[in-house]
Amino acid sequence: MKLVFIDKNEELVRRVSALFEKYKTNKWDYELEARVGDISKERDGIFVTASNPEFLAGGGVDGVLAKRFKSQWKDLKEGVKADNLFPVVSVGKDRCAEEWRVMRSLSLVFLLLRNESRVVLTGIGTGIGGLSVNNFCKLLENVLRADLSSADLSSADLSSADLSSADLSSADLSSADLRSANLSFADLQYADLSSANLRYADLSCANLSSANLSSANLSCADLSSANLRFADLQSADLRSANLRSANLSSADLSYANLSSSPFDGLTLRQFIDKYTLRISKGRLTMYKGVNEDGTSPIIGENTYEIGKQYEEEFCNFHVQEECGNGLSVCPTKELAGQYGQKTLQVEVDLIDFVCIPSDGEKVRVKRFKVIKEVLR
Repeated sequence: MKLVFIDKNEELVRRVSALFEKYKTNKWDYELEARVGDISKERDGIFVTASNPEFLAGGGVDGVLAKRFKSQWKDLKEGVKADNLFPVVSVGKDRCAEEWRVMRSLSLVFLLLRNESRVVLTGIGTGIGGLSVNNFCKLLENVLRADLSSADLSSADLSSADLSSADLSSADLSSADLRSANLSFADLQYADLSSANLRYADLSCANLSSANLSSANLSCADLSSANLRFADLQSADLRSANLRSANLSSADLSYANLSSSPFDGLTLRQFIDKYTLRISKGRLTMYKGVNEDGTSPIIGENTYEIGKQYEEEFCNFHVQEECGNGLSVCPTKELAGQYGQKTLQVEVDLIDFVCIPSDGEKVRVKRFKVIKEVLR
């Protein structure tokens, strides 16, 4: 996805260009470009249009885009993409830009337009709104480095959004729609998630300590290895949620619905620390012992070959069963050497971890890629 920043303010473009160079490699995987120009003369892309809460087009960029895309302007809703427009709110009724609104707007752009081929952005709030270049660049840098702490995302539609590893500490996500969102490894400590819809969300290994999850819908959510210490889960719906290895010490679970939600065992963080494993780009290097012909010494259905990826559709989540359905790998060559005659180095995405059996010497995963054979 390409994000193109276009503005007539040369000083603003110069500062944004420097930020884009600094964050050329970014968590969002955006290709970044900044240049001086007139956004109204751009031919294609999704145009981010910043307006007032009523979306009454004025004399700024929103006025220009309202004329160009007249048929799309009707019934605009914040954060909901029309054919060519992505509406955000950067000013209040007094038409003055507020930092929290601009931060919310930039966050929604980066979170919800990641699958678009080309997004056109301008200096939200810096025109008629009066936001300074310094303050805009400060907010933009926070978003570029995925620091959304204290952002106001209340009632936002973030269903299926990828928020993995994002810093959302103290963020306001109350009543937000986060169905099926990926929040694995996200920092959500002190975040307000009250009444949020987190059904089927991936919160594995997320830091939810002291978060407000009261009345949240967490049914079927994956909270495995999440830190829920001191979290408020009053009246939360946790039916069929995966709480295996979650830290629930001092959490308030009064009136919570915990039916069909088992949890126990070593947390993934404890496992990583125990074997001094290093996370690189969301992946861990693990090891698998195989027979001389590349088959598994336990269940020989797969023949593992270098460079290929393997996946198990149905996995056993029960930590008390050391040998269950799934792909078993070990954290060290020495442990993997207990199985078969050869050892393979494999790469595992953190989101593909299923469970850590009670022996604590191996893990079950859904998917991995074989990298190479290593000496025993």
